[in-house]
Amino acid sequence: GMTLIEIMIVIALIGSLSVIMFNIFGGTQDKANRDQTELLLKGTVSGAVDRYKIQHRGKLPKSLQDLVSEGYLDSSQTVDVWGNEIRYVVTGRQYQLTSPGISGEFGTDDDIHHPPVSKK
Repeated sequence: GMTLIEIMIVIALIGSLSVIMFNIFGGTQDKANRDQTELLLKGTVSGAVDRYKIQHRGKLPKSLQDLVSEGYLDSSQTVDVWGNEIRYVVTGRQYQLTSPGISGEFGTDDDIHHPPVSKK
């Protein structure tokens, strides 16, 4: 049999290993969510904007809702993986897609942009 001290040592070792494993793999989900949102902006939403632009003789949609109402996107594709609305801004002939990231607030360091915004 095992003594109470031996059992406590085993429990402490298992707890320590759990903490180490969480620290190693804990950030993996955040990275996966960020990657998935980048893919949504760069691939799905940007592709829908480009298809709209081609089919409307160079005009950009006024909003993401235009893409939904005309069947280019599903409404679920206008939110990021955290459930935040994607911001779509048109400036002349260019557009910018932005997810507020995990914080849910625009203008923070975790914002995700497409095309990427250069940091000055």
